[in-house]
Amino acid sequence: MVDNHLCFSAEDIADITGGTWENLNDNTLIIKEFQNTYHYLKKGDCFVVRSDNWPNSSAYKNNEHLINKAVKKGISAIIVDENLKINVNIPVLKVENSYFAIKKLAKYASKNTQAKKVLITGSYGKTGFKLNLNHISKKQKSCYVRANSANYAASTYCNTASIKQDNELFLLELPVSKKEKIQRRSRLINPDIGVITSIGHEGIERFKSIEAIIENKLSIAYGIKKGGKLLLPHDDEHYLQIKKEAKKYRHVDILTYGTPRRCNANLLYKKFEDFGWNVIAKIEDRVVAYRVPFFEEYAVSTSLGVLLCAYHLGLDIHDAANEYYSCENFKSSGLFYKVNYKSKNFYLYDQSKRGGIEGYENFFKTFSYIEPKNNGRKILLTSEFVDYKDGEIAFIDTKKFQKLIKDSGIKTFYSVEKFSEHINVLSDKSIWKNHSIDFNNIKDEIIDSIKDDDILCVKGIFESILPKFILYIKNLDGIKLTKVKSKNSMQDENLSFRGLRALHVDDLATFKKYTHAADKASWIYYFPFLYFWSLSNSRELLIGEQNSSIKLFLLRTLNGEKKPDFEMFIPPLPFNETVLDNSLNALYRYNKKQKAKILWVDRDDLIKIKSSKKFDDILFKLRDREYIYNPKIYNDLSGQKLRNIRRAVAKIDTLENVEILEYSNKDKKECLELLDEWSIRQSSKYNNLDNRYTKMCLEYAHLFDKKDLLGLVFKIDSKIKSFHFAGEITKNIGSLFVIKSDHNINGLHIYMEYLMIIKMQNFNFLNAASDMGHTGLKHNKQILRPAKMLNMYKAYKDKKVTIQKEAFKDEF
Repeated sequence: MVDNHLCFSAEDIADITGGTWENLNDNTLIIKEFQNTYHYLKKGDCFVVRSDNWPNSSAYKNNEHLINKAVKKGISAIIVDENLKINVNIPVLKVENSYFAIKKLAKYASKNTQAKKVLITGSYGKTGFKLNLNHISKKQKSCYVRANSANYAASTYCNTASIKQDNELFLLELPVSKKEKIQRRSRLINPDIGVITSIGHEGIERFKSIEAIIENKLSIAYGIKKGGKLLLPHDDEHYLQIKKEAKKYRHVDILTYGTPRRCNANLLYKKFEDFGWNVIAKIEDRVVAYRVPFFEEYAVSTSLGVLLCAYHLGLDIHDAANEYYSCENFKSSGLFYKVNYKSKNFYLYDQSKRGGIEGYENFFKTFSYIEPKNNGRKILLTSEFVDYKDGEIAFIDTKKFQKLIKDSGIKTFYSVEKFSEHINVLSDKSIWKNHSIDFNNIKDEIIDSIKDDDILCVKGIFESILPKFILYIKNLDGIKLTKVKSKNSMQDENLSFRGLRALHVDDLATFKKYTHAADKASWIYYFPFLYFWSLSNSRELLIGEQNSSIKLFLLRTLNGEKKPDFEMFIPPLPFNETVLDNSLNALYRYNKKQKAKILWVDRDDLIKIKSSKKFDDILFKLRDREYIYNPKIYNDLSGQKLRNIRRAVAKIDTLENVEILEYSNKDKKECLELLDEWSIRQSSKYNNLDNRYTKMCLEYAHLFDKKDLLGLVFKIDSKIKSFHFAGEITKNIGSLFVIKSDHNINGLHIYMEYLMIIKMQNFNFLNAASDMGHTGLKHNKQILRPAKMLNMYKAYKDKKVTIQKEAFKDEF
């Protein structure tokens, strides 16, 4: 057997490949990995030897002459063509063709592994995405991945054949290639998830257009399992073209990651600090906080894709996010050093191994965030931006680069090789200090010019020899370089979000069960309102359960620039002292001090909080007074108190061609038009406070049963003039949720309120919310003659607020 837990035994290997073993003298053969490139061979590997019979001989050079050197490395086995005569004392598998043999092994391993497989491609960022995903996953799941790229098919086959039986994840990247080749590899891998990292001009000399590159890259979707996921970068300049191409593959679910809130993984907050990014993001239904230890601007967007992939691989997303701070850049992604040399302390940013148009654009954007300390300068040594023989020079946008370079704040500019051929990217040539074909001619000038706190960046295309300049610096006599590492500065915030997820419509039953058990009467406990209100792009309602109580938090001010406010929306439901203590501690961790708010507290919870010595430093302030109606009194409208209702009903009853119907989706367009007209007329009074959730109500009303959300529309001559929604808070309390009416029809608003109240006779009381301090709204609510007023409070920690004495009057 093969004692390494591969997907096959030594006997299986012979059967699968149709080969014959030689020198297999015992029952145990240890193979760590399969390799076809001598350079990557390590002790315990199996050397898949290339022969002249391999396809594409220009790419796969015959390496039979390296067999003896490979044996000296301590390899455990060899796979060779059967016509080759070799004299070695380790197991040798003789096959008809070693290329097709390893392909068969890869196909077998891919089909039989239980690992979730992720296939990654893109113009840039493939290796970084793969390695970062592996880094944040490895503490939770066994993952098979190779650091190097698999640029040729044989490398892909060796990689895949090396999957172990106990691996739970398999991560593989694919380079740009012909569509047919990518599809073949994708079909062989049969991934669960496909990832596109980026689209750029790399490979333009082969494919002639961005459209052709996109078509080829997206062909990885061909082999994704039915119902699998395809992850797309929404922030990519070519996203719309990418999405259009992706839609051709109807057997996969398309997911997106990027800045917009509609993405499956989207950015809530980012701040550049200490050469990295503090990030808060929403990954599907979870909010996480984490540290991105790279200062490239695109690294934040990439991290969203990595975490989205982790989420759909079944990882604990908060644990995964916690590991992100310790990810490290791969060699092509850039390294950052603190340098001490000749009594000078400065920084070195090594970006010497990757260029390209998009690479340079992102670099200059990133550099604009970096501010050297103590008047330090930004110094750049660069090669040309693109490889001229690749034809990318035609795609350099001179004006765009002029602005990017100006905004980057670079004060000193050195160049080498062929940069001078596109010197016009510099609008201010006074910063261009020197140029030479060979960096050796200006290396001493550059080093001598550096002062304390300067940042020297070395940026070059793949073909450049600037990595040798980095080597020159590292070998300077007496120089000391230290990698700048990141600290997990977002761990407390991430812990505060653990156990919480975004409110979902499926939470209705659980929320109502607890609301009924706690006998809540406030309008704020009406679940459809909470759900519709939560759909705003500026906020997230986060729900969790602990000790048979619901926790509800609000994360708001989600503009990506300011750290969002994080507050308790209501006390634990039903009230639980331990859960409240736990929730307050979550806020303290997030705020990094003992500061907290509970936005909506009824009198019952207020008394419970104040009765506990643990919370004696929490203060309260009256927030709102909600109107409570008794629906039974409206069956008879006689008498002085209800005269205004009686008059409104009588007036509307005289109108002709009136229809009153239950709301349906076909009414949505007209209701939205009515809402827009109402908003234009009333915006100066109400600031459109309820516009967003009213729109969401009209859009998603179909998600709720009629007992939870009943809608009525009032029509005259088949045109909607008013709509009203209401529903159940608990079995005893109903909510008069939202109403909008044509103000040109006198009495219609009161009539619709009355009509809805009559339909809700099964409730003991109805809550119509507060008047928000608006005189007109207060007048309308008073016309309906409230039975009671329900006081609602805001609770504070770290604020000196006194309770108004009248706050306890007329309580329900």
